[in-house]
Amino acid sequence: MAADHRLAARPDLAAVARTLEVPGERVVMNVDRVGNTVAASIPLVLADAAAAGDVLPGHRVLITSFGAGLGWGSTVITWPGIDLG
Repeated sequence: MAADHRLAARPDLAAVARTLEVPGERVVMNVDRVGNTVAASIPLVLADAAAAGDVLPGHRVLITSFGAGLGWGSTVITWPGIDLG
């Protein structure tokens, strides 16, 4: 599970993980290292996860993002076998 979030949304992300019974070690976040990168947050955290070997070809990845106010979105993708260089 990769996640884009704002610091204020951390409890929301934890609630999504709990509801879906996703263990904490499978939740990937990078806001502590890169800060709020707005639209680049999801690509950055996915690139970090792929580079670390946390996301491998064939893995199903839940991507969840929380924005200002009541804005949020989620999708599930199957990670492709791509060469990240």
